[in-house]
Amino acid sequence: MKINTTFLGPGTLNDPSSRRIQTAIDTAQTGWIALPLEGTDAAFEVSLERLSPKKSARTETPASSAPDWGNVFFNLSAADGAVHIEDMARVADAAMRDAKNRLDAAFSAAGIRSSPAVNLSFDLGGQLCFEAHPQKEQILSLFRENPELERNVRTAMCLKENAVSWQKAELYTEMYQTAYRLKGKAAAQAVSKIFLSLGHPRTTFRYDSSGFTASFNGQAEQEYLAGVRDALGRWVA
Repeated sequence: MKINTTFLGPGTLNDPSSRRIQTAIDTAQTGWIALPLEGTDAAFEVSLERLSPKKSARTETPASSAPDWGNVFFNLSAADGAVHIEDMARVADAAMRDAKNRLDAAFSAAGIRSSPAVNLSFDLGGQLCFEAHPQKEQILSLFRENPELERNVRTAMCLKENAVSWQKAELYTEMYQTAYRLKGKAAAQAVSKIFLSLGHPRTTFRYDSSGFTASFNGQAEQEYLAGVRDALGRWVA
């Protein structure tokens, strides 16, 4: 299998994760619509967007075009019947890179500056919200006139939120099992209470010349997840 490093990032090797993702890319269905939904699951805080599939044949994605990352994300079990959180995170990162490239091209063509940075998020109704910016009206017009750009950016944002939620859930499972094994049921229950108290982070996104990135409660992704690990690990140490 030839791994497309254009999609999966520089330095990609023929490793198991890359092969699984490439299988998902090659066999993902087309014509799906991603609808982001607000709300969390009490145990795992997963707010997966619902997909409404249209019947279509499976097609291999041409090497020259980016795949529909939402379809790929929800097709990650194609290779071995399992969904690996590592693969989720890598696909979300690929979607964010793709969205950044599309934003670069669209902003340049429309004469819109990315400095100061463009900050965006979802409102309670699932609509994209843009914070104050000198060219906010032009940005809103750009997205209204380019539904494919909006869909691409929206999908990237949803996948990044979902991937981080699953990584957070994985940390909880690891810490719960470790606490139960080392200190018993009471310690494991304490880990559960801490996890639930963490709540759902406020996620915001930032686009500027350096990239398209996400923040969780004002923290970078890895910093936020490290804080979750530290909070849950108090009953394991």
